[in-house]
Amino acid sequence: MEIWGKEKIIMKLLLFNYEYPPLGGGAGNSTMSIAKAYSKLGHDVLVVTTWFEGLPEEDMANNMKVLRVKSRRKRKDRSNPLEMLDYVGKTKKLKNIIKQFNPDFSIGFMALPSGLSSYYYFKTQNIPYIISVQGGDVPGFLPDIKSLRIFQYLSMPLTKKIWKNSIKVVANSRGLMQLAQKTGDKINIKTNFYPNGIDLNFFKPIDKKNEIVKILFVGRFYSQKGLNYLLESINILKESKLSKKFCLELVGDGP
Repeated sequence: MEIWGKEKIIMKLLLFNYEYPPLGGGAGNSTMSIAKAYSKLGHDVLVVTTWFEGLPEEDMANNMKVLRVKSRRKRKDRSNPLEMLDYVGKTKKLKNIIKQFNPDFSIGFMALPSGLSSYYYFKTQNIPYIISVQGGDVPGFLPDIKSLRIFQYLSMPLTKKIWKNSIKVVANSRGLMQLAQKTGDKINIKTNFYPNGIDLNFFKPIDKKNEIVKILFVGRFYSQKGLNYLLESINILKESKLSKKFCLELVGDGP
């Protein structure tokens, strides 16, 4: 960590996520956005993620570096537990690179698998870490999916150990924070709420005259995504008799 005068503190951040655009979904995009935001503020950022065919093993832009390790991942959109564990194993081979980078702390996006990499470097290089839970890694999340419920049950001891040794466990919604706190109560830790940010330079209203307003949903058609609230809201809009016409487009597939 470098301190400039009394105002600016320059940090070195290490981010672990087995998914990073174009791989995965929301958690990967969140990791990318956070990395770019810290980099823009002048901090040094190292992202360790998964390589995929057609992608470079390293990307460097200003003070941000993306390092992709070759694991057994076969698909862009999803990964299985064995592929995730292979990612963790490959991150353990970066000891010299991470030691040379000398981060102030790391962030593991999802306790499993990425948090396991953060935990490993906490134990071997004394690098403190934050866990950013995303949903599926939180015990009790989507209990009606049997395979996920079994995974959460089997991984509970490891999840508790990873959470217990972290600086903080943070969630991106109040509901997820409250669910995570049920596990936190068992190990005497407090979970925290840090909402996802939004790039207001990119996502901003555009004044369009005499055009149909398009509302776009992109995601899985699953109850956890809150599609029922969207449809209820659309019905309210429809009954309000707005001056402009609008249409709703849904893009996605099943669970």
